[in-house]
Amino acid sequence: MRITYDFTWLHKDAIGERGVSSQELAALEQAHPHPWKQILQNPYNWPLGWLDLEARTAELSLVRQALARIENRNVLVTIGMGGSTLGTKALAATFVRQTGPSSFSAGERELIVVDNLDEATTAEVIHRAGTQGVVLNPVSKSGNTLETIANFLALSQRPALADSPVVVTTGNRDGALATYARETGAPVLPVPGDVGGRFSALSPVSLFPLGFLGYPIEDLLEGATAARSNLTADDYESNPSLRLAARLHLLATRRNFSELMLWIYCDALREFGRWWEQLFAESLGKQKQVASETVRVGLTPLAVSGPAAQHSLLQLALDGPPNKISGFTKVAQTRAELPALSHPPRGVAEFNYLQGRHLHEIASAELEGTRSSLRHQSLPSYLLILQDLQPEVLGELILFFETAIAVMGVYLSIDPYTQPAVEESKQLARKLLQQSPA
Repeated sequence: MRITYDFTWLHKDAIGERGVSSQELAALEQAHPHPWKQILQNPYNWPLGWLDLEARTAELSLVRQALARIENRNVLVTIGMGGSTLGTKALAATFVRQTGPSSFSAGERELIVVDNLDEATTAEVIHRAGTQGVVLNPVSKSGNTLETIANFLALSQRPALADSPVVVTTGNRDGALATYARETGAPVLPVPGDVGGRFSALSPVSLFPLGFLGYPIEDLLEGATAARSNLTADDYESNPSLRLAARLHLLATRRNFSELMLWIYCDALREFGRWWEQLFAESLGKQKQVASETVRVGLTPLAVSGPAAQHSLLQLALDGPPNKISGFTKVAQTRAELPALSHPPRGVAEFNYLQGRHLHEIASAELEGTRSSLRHQSLPSYLLILQDLQPEVLGELILFFETAIAVMGVYLSIDPYTQPAVEESKQLARKLLQQSPA
């Protein structure tokens, strides 16, 4: 595998009473000896198409056909919400230059992602996109996502973009986007019916805009495929996602940890943190019935950038409520290195120890210092070291967290693929708009 996984400092014998004991791990394994056998038999009728990487690979031909139709275009505006865009941004940021909060540049081509409902932002997109060589790409599994439709209308109805070609990505033949495509002849890329939105980063949802930027999408799928057998094995000793899921579950249910931080020591992975937040928040934040009692479960995720967050959130993590589990992510090989620091000028001689050091060495030392300070407070943490930022590594990283979520769904007896509370808020918003005059 291309990622090094270290869960040592989640254990009681490493950090003290707040860690997980070997007896608790043994009891959990005895209670759930074959979680992956159970998942793959799928008595829950969960949408598990995200594991069918052969099917996703077969869809590459559809993606390539769609890309061929727009090969003379240089701006792609992808419009979506949540899982329809977060995976795209997470992966694009590791490959090309991020030129704005939601824009990415690769040579003469630019990807602009519209993933919120804000008039000023959408107006800026219209201005930046210009009038020539623009393609609009609305993405919605249901085809009826309110914010996506609203932004698509706002963009496509502007005179400058009215004639721009459209590539629709949707999974509902009866949805508004599919209807639009049939009536206008716009090509349609599938959102597979057995792939949930936040599990769609390895589907045409992200593969199409990534391919537009020249991202090696085949390599991305190959990396996930190579890791799949290890990440879906019922082996509590060697399967890293099973090991993480077991320890997070015990820390939450036996030690009352309720928050999960991901410290990211690589700016190119900041957008990955947003994808990770949605995966954990929507998948695990659920109500369930235990006997006659309603129980609320979940870990509140927070992705932060190190070392910057050491100057804002570390104080809370160390001295605030002891309810936070920390994960740390760093990259072993950076893509480009600056020269080592030279001898400090006069006046800052106390920093002589930095002579000969690279910035990434300093950041790595800060990561280890932060982890150690948490350990001294008996606060649990784990470490992921990515070999590099190649697509194969990112494919493994995505599947690692997705498989961990699936196992935690088994442990918690919840459905990690739904978001019923979100649906209610959407229905109430639609009702307000339908009942009030424009």
